[in-house]
Amino acid sequence: DRSSAASDVYKRQNEDRLNYKLDFYDSLLPIINDNVENGHNVIVTGDWNTAHKSIDLARPKENVNTSGFMPIEREKIDEYISHGWVDTFRLFHPEANRYSWWTYRFGARQRNIGWRIDYFFTNEGLVDIVEDADILERDPFASIDRNGVGEFMKIGLSKGRSTRKDLKVGICGEHGGDPSSIEFCHQIGLDYVSCSPFRVPIARLAAARVALSK
Repeated sequence: DRSSAASDVYKRQNEDRLNYKLDFYDSLLPIINDNVENGHNVIVTGDWNTAHKSIDLARPKENVNTSGFMPIEREKIDEYISHGWVDTFRLFHPEANRYSWWTYRFGARQRNIGWRIDYFFTNEGLVDIVEDADILERDPFASIDRNGVGEFMKIGLSKGRSTRKDLKVGICGEHGGDPSSIEFCHQIGLDYVSCSPFRVPIARLAAARVALSK
């Protein structure tokens, strides 16, 4: 029947995606190993879409047969580590409950029901100069990363107003409705923020609170 056919197609699609990922892992490893053997230091980073250990996701028992935490996927990460690749986050942060991805459903982010599936691997020869590898506590797509993007904002503002003192500068986007981002924009001297209509009440309250705190 139609439901059985749809289920079969979905299963095949999942198998295809899994095999594609495993093939990618197998193809990448010799490439980066060759680079190291030729005297280069290498950083390999990105969304690996696999939680390596039980500590790397909130609910390991429930997901042992879920793509992203299947034994065959985790064994691939083991293989990389056996070739001298270092998971820099775990080098500095052995603690639990640190994740890099949460589903948008069920309030997972607020409840910290997440997965750590993003990595910065380096070859062993580079480890001595790595000072830290961490995960931002706040989503930079929702709240301005003051030490990263925020510094670029300061530079742009300074250079702009160095040539035109009355230059009006602001931001437009969802950051404009985030109280922490609004506070930062006020601190560095932006003139306005703009955001989606449904966030305007929060933005107005945040702006008023900042203004009253002067």
